[in-house]
Amino acid sequence: MPEKTNDDWVNIANDFYRKKQFANCVGAVDRKHVRIKMPTGSESLLCNYKYCLVLLLALVVADY
Repeated sequence: MPEKTNDDWVNIANDFYRKKQFANCVGAVDRKHVRIKMPTGSESLLCNYKYCLVLLLALVVADY
């Protein structure tokens, strides 16, 4: 992936402001909890107080 220039970052920030009304933003992080069946021998490494899960994170620009 080519390195971003200052103009690229300004264009990304302008897109966020124009489409989402977020000023000075160049990326957004979203998360989703994905419930899984507990793997054998994992004990409680992947479990919270109710479910076994993994956390899926995504970094996006203004147009997803």
